Amino acid sequence: MAKWIELQSQIDRLFNKSDELEEKAINKVISEGDVVCTKNSTAGIDLMENQKFESLFIDEATQATEPSCLIPIPKANNVIMAVDYKQLPPTTLNEKSKQEGLNKTQFEKII
Repeated sequence: MAKWIELQSQIDRLFNKSDELEEKAINKVISEGDVVCTKNSTAGIDLMENQKFESLFIDEATQATEPSCLIPIPKANNVIMAVDYKQLPPTTLNEKSKQEGLNKTQFEKII
């Protein structure tokens, strides 16, 4: 039993080290990249927590709801929204969300 506990402890240390190395590699790739592509919601994951960018480009901004845009915006000094005003509006299925105005896009609110 003591041998098994020691082996399990070694396995746990190796997994922790692996996680640390993976996070370090990902942070290096993101911080050294010229362009980082992500969805608005993915900009809020732990790996993106401390990332800052000179510019943020939100494509199809007429379909991006305000809450989704508020995830990446604080990470950037400049925000550029690409819009096609003939695009479909965002899809909001929840009636309460619609009543609260969450079906409006960030672009609509800026205008």
